[in-house]
Amino acid sequence: MSNSSMPEMHDNNKKVPKPLGSSSTILRKEPLLPSPFSTNDDSSSLQGDKLICGDFPNSPRSVLCKKYSFLMTSNLDARNIDALLAEEEREEYEFNQKLSSRGRFNILFIFDSSLGCPDEVVAKIFRYLPLRDHGKMLCINYATSEGIKKRSLMWHSLCPPHWILPKRPRKSWALVYITKLREEEEMTRKMSDEILVKASKIIFKGDNLRSVKKLVIRAEQNFARFSINYVSAIVLERSSLLNMAIMHRRMKIVRWLIEEKCADIETTDRGGFTPLLNAAYMGDKFLVRLLLSKGCDRYKLGTEHSTTALAPIGTKGKTAEEWARDRGHLSVAELIRYGI
Repeated sequence: MSNSSMPEMHDNNKKVPKPLGSSSTILRKEPLLPSPFSTNDDSSSLQGDKLICGDFPNSPRSVLCKKYSFLMTSNLDARNIDALLAEEEREEYEFNQKLSSRGRFNILFIFDSSLGCPDEVVAKIFRYLPLRDHGKMLCINYATSEGIKKRSLMWHSLCPPHWILPKRPRKSWALVYITKLREEEEMTRKMSDEILVKASKIIFKGDNLRSVKKLVIRAEQNFARFSINYVSAIVLERSSLLNMAIMHRRMKIVRWLIEEKCADIETTDRGGFTPLLNAAYMGDKFLVRLLLSKGCDRYKLGTEHSTTALAPIGTKGKTAEEWARDRGHLSVAELIRYGI
């Protein structure tokens, strides 16, 4: 009988070759662990088996097994967090639905004199608004404008005592008030420009704190609306008193403006230069340290100095540290870098 016709006999001692890919890991089957993404708490409802790594903990399959086990143990926490987030989203949605169903709250009834709102209440509301916005209240709509114009006592109470008012005005008190307010704003702007020009001449000559202080105090006494942080759109490249004093390195005036008059240390000129940027541009260590000690912002950008030409549109500005380095003030740049 030939060998081909003989039935094949299996030898128990013969080694069966291992399948490909099993030389590095030995795998065994265990019941599938509950998935971290499953919403069913009953693990008996899960189907299939999971291959668990046996003897080689550093194999890639073992790493995946560890990650799966970690997710399985944190399954409860993840579901709790998801439930809390879902509850917050539901509450926010319900709140928004209630707001949308109610509609917007209309406060225009306050200005309607026929509904009985006193003139004193409306005057209090107006006093909380900036003066430049008083005239805008007449531009809301026709009905509101006509209702506000009829409140003569309210407009008369808004007029400051130093105004010279007519006894029998030929136009409404609303127009009288708005006209007087615009005239005073124009007068204040002109007087503030004159004070800035005078102060700039004093600062240009020297660190004469006495003259600057006398000029500012007199301006505050003559008209109460003068601001120490005033910048002009016409003169001095939109520079404030503080910026002018820093550009000319007037230490006494700078200290007085910051410490006694509480001048704004983040005011900017037409190139976006703050006092710190101007001090860094000039390379003055003492002024830089003073401004840093007061908490100036080191990361504001300036496009061009007020003594140079206008920068092209779209020019990216530089920080105070970058301007100091470009000007060759390396020690000042290091001070700004570390904020000391």
